[in-house]
Amino acid sequence: MVDIISDFDMARQRFERLLNIPPESRTDDELFELMRLTGNFKVFESFKMSKIHKEICRFMFCRSFERGEIIFKQGDEGDAYYFILRGCVDIYMYDVDEKGKTKLNFLASIVAGNGFGELALLYDCPRTATAIPNTKTDLVVIKKRFYTRLVKDLHEKELLSLIKFYYSITIFKKEPISNILKYCLRTNRKSLNSYEPFIQVGDHLNEYCIIVNGAIKCLVRIKINNYILRNSSLMSENDFVNYMNKLQNKNLDFKGENRPSEEDLNSVYEEVLDIMEFGEKDMYGEYFAALGRRVDVYFLPILPTDVITIKTDDLKKVNPQLQETIVKYARPIYEPDIAFRKLYANMNWEKSKKGLLNMVVGKN
Repeated sequence: MVDIISDFDMARQRFERLLNIPPESRTDDELFELMRLTGNFKVFESFKMSKIHKEICRFMFCRSFERGEIIFKQGDEGDAYYFILRGCVDIYMYDVDEKGKTKLNFLASIVAGNGFGELALLYDCPRTATAIPNTKTDLVVIKKRFYTRLVKDLHEKELLSLIKFYYSITIFKKEPISNILKYCLRTNRKSLNSYEPFIQVGDHLNEYCIIVNGAIKCLVRIKINNYILRNSSLMSENDFVNYMNKLQNKNLDFKGENRPSEEDLNSVYEEVLDIMEFGEKDMYGEYFAALGRRVDVYFLPILPTDVITIKTDDLKKVNPQLQETIVKYARPIYEPDIAFRKLYANMNWEKSKKGLLNMVVGKN
């Protein structure tokens, strides 16, 4: 932790020194260093280390605020993005209580090393909250006029691409453009590495997720034992499914001559079962998000994968009828009987294939 703080302190000192240089006097080397120091700013995500990034770094500056001094208020025109070099900023939102009285609700504290206010630059909208420093605070400031002048065309192209993508998804095809634009403003994008765990069993999924490109597999852990491995080909499909359901529930109440040995009953271990694969333009996990159910499967990207997400509450606010439709048609991904029938077919096919190969090899 000491090393992290030390590294940030050094970066802050570099920031302050570079930002004290007048814009017209900043050299290419100094601008490159500012680009490197601001590379993780969310507003630069789509064009970091580019000519646009370099030009914005030329015009950014530093400003100090005293404790309690308002940086901006909810509803103000969004005119800048801020990054905290030193200090801490509290974010508040005005709300109306049941009696119609206005109250100020605390939302979060933004600490040094983080930024805020990017919505004003990205989406040309008024401030959605109020920002007040709770101690003397030094900020890096990027004025909207420089950002907009340099990246407006780029973001218009990105917005058009996102609109087209939404309209390519079946459930959004009949949405009016006004709703699609609202979804776009509330959309987040995530890039996932291959085999990067990101949704686990027991998670609460509060957003709808759609794959832009790549592929995601849905997996589940099941219990299996030696008895089922040896005897699956001798069992009917229904007997196999019944046995597997009993095994998952530890309800192996066998009696008489058909009872497996104690060794077989106790040889239980877990295997991962491949349930489904999702690809480009597929929505996944909507059953859990729409109905507020805890996730009972694993989602794992098998390729580098980009997804867009929109909060369930945000979609519901834009179009309650669409939310109702998703709830109506949402179905569980993992249905044990269906999964076990698929497993039965696969296991018997593997055994049949092995037998055929042995027979062919034996003839030769």
